[in-house]
Amino acid sequence: MEAKKASKKSPKSIRNQMMRAATIPAVFMLVIIVFVSHAMMRNAIDNNIKQNLIDFANTAINMMNRENPGDYTKVGEEEVAIYKGETLLNNNYDLIDSLVDGTNMGITFFYNDLRVISTLKYSDGARIVSIAAHSKVKKDVLEKGKSKFYNNVTLNGINYYAYYKVLYNSDGSIAGMVEVVKLANQVNTYILLKLIPVYIIGTIGIIMIGFISYKSTGNFVSVISKLEKQFTKVSKGKLDGSLDPNILNRNDEFGSMAKAVVKMQTALRAMIELDTLTQINNRRRGDTRLRSIINRAREKGTEFNVAIGDIDYFKKVNDTYGHDAGDAVLVAVANILKKGMQGRGFVARWGGEEFLIVFDRMDYDSSIKHLNRILDRIRAEVVHVNGYEISVTMSFGITRGKENDENNLVIKRADELLYTAKSTGRNQVVSGF
Repeated sequence: MEAKKASKKSPKSIRNQMMRAATIPAVFMLVIIVFVSHAMMRNAIDNNIKQNLIDFANTAINMMNRENPGDYTKVGEEEVAIYKGETLLNNNYDLIDSLVDGTNMGITFFYNDLRVISTLKYSDGARIVSIAAHSKVKKDVLEKGKSKFYNNVTLNGINYYAYYKVLYNSDGSIAGMVEVVKLANQVNTYILLKLIPVYIIGTIGIIMIGFISYKSTGNFVSVISKLEKQFTKVSKGKLDGSLDPNILNRNDEFGSMAKAVVKMQTALRAMIELDTLTQINNRRRGDTRLRSIINRAREKGTEFNVAIGDIDYFKKVNDTYGHDAGDAVLVAVANILKKGMQGRGFVARWGGEEFLIVFDRMDYDSSIKHLNRILDRIRAEVVHVNGYEISVTMSFGITRGKENDENNLVIKRADELLYTAKSTGRNQVVSGF
């Protein structure tokens, strides 16, 4: 009797061991994948936010210089007055308030380390001004004379991403700095939501591994070993690897699990490279592809042209019809741009309602003509949402790419041409070198 009982327990024990041997590494791999996915997404988002803050800081400084030419000066000791040229900055918030209107940014101008004007407010609505900057910021930025990005600044008990850029007077002396911030909790929530598919797919994969290990004893080890290797590749950020076709083509649980791995790779790649709303290249991917095209042009002399486009009066669409309508307009415009650029280059969402359009291996005049054809399609498009029929136009600035270009240089030229298009009537393509 005892021998029979022992023989009955033995197979069950072996299966449990096999299940543990299969599921424990899978759980470990899932943890690694989630950790690496979080780190990769955090790094990508940090870089994207940093660039947005840098662009916003530069815009704010340029606007301040254009509206109030002259140096930053201090008048008085007990009751301090700060001037920009002949303009008193204290309590003068119109310019910075207009800059942040419709964004989730905050901006502060400092004289030395003193907050002079700011869009940031205490809970009672009072502006956060007339206080000194944090000692670390003062040391990193003002004393060293270097701009600085932080992803963990706390102001009035709230966590922010922050970028500080040094302000100079005409004699080269440091006058102060400008601070641009963005709420950090929104980013943390975004990352968590984007990782939910990874959790779900990973959990399904673990359940399937357990089921297969219970039912199969034949080629279990070899197939799982191949899948584990693929999980490892994904965990290391190698998202373009391929699985053994013999596993993918199986009509059993192994094949389903292999397809789940491929879906996970696709989902991770989409999170890193695609804009969530429009499903076109995001800013990070667009920047990478443009750099590759510039490098090829430098090596082989191939032609390329770069345009920046902006949807006209987009804020009015959001204010009039709601953000659902705004999202629908963004998707419709992105689809037209993506279809129009097939075989000619690529399009990326550059931020908000701005798009980057890059013509690859296409001459300058042909690029301008084709961009005008795309604009005609956008003008003719009618977006139907919530019972409304919405038509929009766009403004574009396009410039010829040069072999000695860098990303920031060619984009700056296109952006300046876009500004000309917006300031001279909108709904047009403005070209230049």
